[in-house]
Amino acid sequence: MKPKVFLAHAKEDARWVRRLYSLLRSTGADPWMAPFDILPGVEWDTTIRNEIRSARFVIACLSQSSINKRGYVQREFRLALDNCQEIPGSSSFLIPLRLDACEVPDLRVGTLNLKDLQWLDAFAEGSFAALLKSLDLYETLAARSLRGFFGETISLSGLLELFERPPYLFSGMTSRSTMSSVFLSRPTTMNVRLERGKHLFTSEAATGVSYVNCLRPRPDGSELVVIPEGTFLMGDPEVQTVFQNQLPASNVRLVFVKEFAISRYLITNGQFLDFLSSSHYKPMSDFPGITRKRRLRHPVTNVSWLDANAYCHWAGGRLPTESEWEKAARGIDGRPYPWGWQKPHDRYCNFGNPNGGTTAVDRYPEGSSPYGCLDMAGNVWEWCSTQVSSSDLNIEAPEPEFKADTPIYIVRGGSFAHEAAACRSGGRYFGSQNTRSNLWGFRFAWDTK
Repeated sequence: MKPKVFLAHAKEDARWVRRLYSLLRSTGADPWMAPFDILPGVEWDTTIRNEIRSARFVIACLSQSSINKRGYVQREFRLALDNCQEIPGSSSFLIPLRLDACEVPDLRVGTLNLKDLQWLDAFAEGSFAALLKSLDLYETLAARSLRGFFGETISLSGLLELFERPPYLFSGMTSRSTMSSVFLSRPTTMNVRLERGKHLFTSEAATGVSYVNCLRPRPDGSELVVIPEGTFLMGDPEVQTVFQNQLPASNVRLVFVKEFAISRYLITNGQFLDFLSSSHYKPMSDFPGITRKRRLRHPVTNVSWLDANAYCHWAGGRLPTESEWEKAARGIDGRPYPWGWQKPHDRYCNFGNPNGGTTAVDRYPEGSSPYGCLDMAGNVWEWCSTQVSSSDLNIEAPEPEFKADTPIYIVRGGSFAHEAAACRSGGRYFGSQNTRSNLWGFRFAWDTK
């Protein structure tokens, strides 16, 4: 069971603590912080008391702001100290964490003073590993991968710096104006007109930003969301090997991706029909059922990599790379599924063949990724632009389609016909550029700079 960790902090430190929240979740904890996890209309004081009482650990985030401030953060510290008196002395419950060069305050409740507890300096060498040990997270798969990648001596603050984003992405109106100028001034060779669209509000812990921009290009009408540049946790060692056309599970590591945009929805039958009529593209095979009116909002299937790539070039963009696809699907915090850590459910995605086929691309809003993309688990597998060598493939007896001179590309995301094991966002699969299936589709990506 994931240990629940209450993060007591001053609002002035919220940005730093949000990154800590994301890191803790990625390493196997169940973090909780106010007001991020308080639902509208819920009584504040009772909620805080109940959450501290039910927490396995409380981290008291100490800073010049929190120790000198009168108000709720001091009350949270006192409530935690009160609970701490009921915990055996050798067990960790309340962990003072210094975020800057401040003194641990002289704060006493009953017989216990906050100064009596061993504190941790976020900037100290090895503080990340020390915090993991205190929270019983040291041996989780994600924690082992991060320690193996960065070493035992990395500080907590040093690791969290890698989750930071360029300042303009956090700065309200500056971010909006900057983003708009980038997109509205981009020259294209296809006379693609960009309209400034709405903003989708996101979980900053999972994305690094509080909202993403939506853009609507022409001629295909795809609604795009902007994925900001920066690092994210890529890879999932817990992916099961269930298919022959599957690459081995990969360890967790930090990967940098430049800013790009990706379509919120899979490319539909209706959009692909427009492409066929406008471009005079000649596919190598037909698309059964594509013209049925009630399926125009379903994802187009039976598209080869060549078909998908041709569509994207016609629309002024390209297929996403494998790392771009995974960041758009998972956010930055290493979640196994687009919606988080919960196992696949029929509220989140189309899997296990309950509908006998594909569903409309906007059917499952509860299963959207941290950036607002739908169907990144289930419905149809999705082509990526990343090519793999035939020598890297895990195939004992290669099929004729995987002969050495045929390019092979990554596909991601699972399909309506497969079970929950195929829905994990870190699963890596592949197909020949000529492969066609009623389980395979694609989405559109676009360079923003």
